[in-house]
Amino acid sequence: MGRKQRDRKKEEERKLYLKILILDVIIFSLFFSFFLFILNSAYADVGGNATMSSELEVGASVPIIKSINVDGGLVVLIPNNTKVVNCTVEIEDFDTDIDIKNVSAKLFYNASSYDDSDDNNYHYTNESCYIDTSYGDENTALAHCLFNVWYYANHGEWNCSVNVTDYSGYNTFGSNTTIVESLLAVGLPESLDYGIVNSTYVSQEKILNVTNYGNVKIN
Repeated sequence: MGRKQRDRKKEEERKLYLKILILDVIIFSLFFSFFLFILNSAYADVGGNATMSSELEVGASVPIIKSINVDGGLVVLIPNNTKVVNCTVEIEDFDTDIDIKNVSAKLFYNASSYDDSDDNNYHYTNESCYIDTSYGDENTALAHCLFNVWYYANHGEWNCSVNVTDYSGYNTFGSNTTIVESLLAVGLPESLDYGIVNSTYVSQEKILNVTNYGNVKIN
């Protein structure tokens, strides 16, 4: 191999080496720049705090039934009349109490069922209970589910089942029981007319109707 060929070969090797070196420098520069970007995005001085951005979307809250009270647990009926039974429901909604859309309730004798049709003897429904948002704080409300229960309603254990819905599309179900007391009561006419009876005579026999105004049998 001649001298010129050796010089040409060395020159080519030198150019190839320079190309490789330049390529290495470019790769290193890109890597170092990326490393600095990551480091700067979460950098803090000694004793300081590292700050990174993050995003969190908080969804709507499900309403919570905190308590259900049915006339203090004991219902005393009124002879020949209706008794207003109040099923009070304490509700908490962390989207504030104005998010509560509706409260409905069913009051029914335990021997029957939630889905039975209304019957004055054993089943009552309130589709829209009164919601008191002035109760408690901004997240708490008190619903009053009122039922006009007749005097002849079955005595024994009853159930008040409540359904709460909110404007966010959530609903919550809860229930509690109460006792309807036995009512023993009778009704008589206000007066009994015997007509005109002479002082020395005995009146004719009159029939007097006695009506059961309670919820137990009488004899």
